[in-house]
Amino acid sequence: MGKDLHRAQMAAFCLDMHANYRCRHSGACCTAGWAIPAEPAVVKAVQARFHAAVASGFSRTEGSGPQTATRRLFVTADFSPEAPAVVATAANGACVFFDEAHGRLCAIHMELGPELLPSACRQFPRVALTDDRGTRVSLSHFCPTAGAMLFSDRPLRRVNAPPSLTLDGSVEGLDARGVLPPLIRPGLLTDGDGYDAWEAAGLRVLSRDDLSPDQALGAIDQATRDIEAWRPEATPLAAHVELAFDRARIPDDHPPTYEDSAQRVACARDAVPAGLTLPPDLQDAASRWQAVFEYDRPNDRVVRRYLAARLFGSWIAYSGRGLRTIVESLRVHLAVLRFEVLRRANPAGNPRDVLLEAIRATDLLLVHYADSRALARLIDSTS
Repeated sequence: MGKDLHRAQMAAFCLDMHANYRCRHSGACCTAGWAIPAEPAVVKAVQARFHAAVASGFSRTEGSGPQTATRRLFVTADFSPEAPAVVATAANGACVFFDEAHGRLCAIHMELGPELLPSACRQFPRVALTDDRGTRVSLSHFCPTAGAMLFSDRPLRRVNAPPSLTLDGSVEGLDARGVLPPLIRPGLLTDGDGYDAWEAAGLRVLSRDDLSPDQALGAIDQATRDIEAWRPEATPLAAHVELAFDRARIPDDHPPTYEDSAQRVACARDAVPAGLTLPPDLQDAASRWQAVFEYDRPNDRVVRRYLAARLFGSWIAYSGRGLRTIVESLRVHLAVLRFEVLRRANPAGNPRDVLLEAIRATDLLLVHYADSRALARLIDSTS
């Protein structure tokens, strides 16, 4: 029994469309201007390697990695000796180790190998959740390579995650092992099998090509409201979940109004900690709202797959007051995505490129900038 439980905890899953992820060196993460902390062993090895290389004549062209002995490779986060070292950036926000002139590669990776990359760099763009069911690895689509995977023909299904995606079992993320499972509603917990069944059923709905994203979320919401009526003395939760999804009615296809979407976008922005830069408000969004569907509707499948990636291994599951908090978080993602599409919409634009860049911007805001716990609180306070 104990060994079986241990094996279950060590299982790792991903979505099939993400399974063959490999870095394609787009440089998006290396030029984002993020403050990347570096572990002491990384700092020691990098300082020794690059300062020695400079002394022996090693050099690169300006903007393609460290090239002088006096150039700072690391800074401290708050200028105190106790603060962790942070990888230095150039004036344009690019990491000083980004070697744009030589294949858009990382100089640390090339010189010292992936094991001496800062942990944040090794992990990107992975978004992982580990709980008592095992590990679920999704991806941030701020990475252009990950974003392009949403447009593939691979089926929307859960599969075993390959070692390349789990970093041979060292993938990091939210560790929810040993804590209470997600809530069905305030005062009532799921169990592992029941929550697994709910997540799997939601993915099946989002895989349906006959549904718009709004219809899919409406059906998941309806089934979830049915599940809220479950009582522990009744049938097992997993069985009730399957029944609730079987009898859920597919709603008519009525996308949210501009006003509802704007409220959800405001919720997303309010979840971003102070000090991080937000994109400017869209001043003419209300008057142009219907234009968003010229990009949205022809790409329903891509949008549903994006929402599935945010449902799979959701961190908000462990912060909200029930399963409907997760559903509403998906509606927040969809609202932000539509605003970002509108920000980029223009008659000369390629619809695929517009949608991809909007998806990237949405994950930048909601995966990298917003605090998932703050977002869950904001959702619950307005529901």
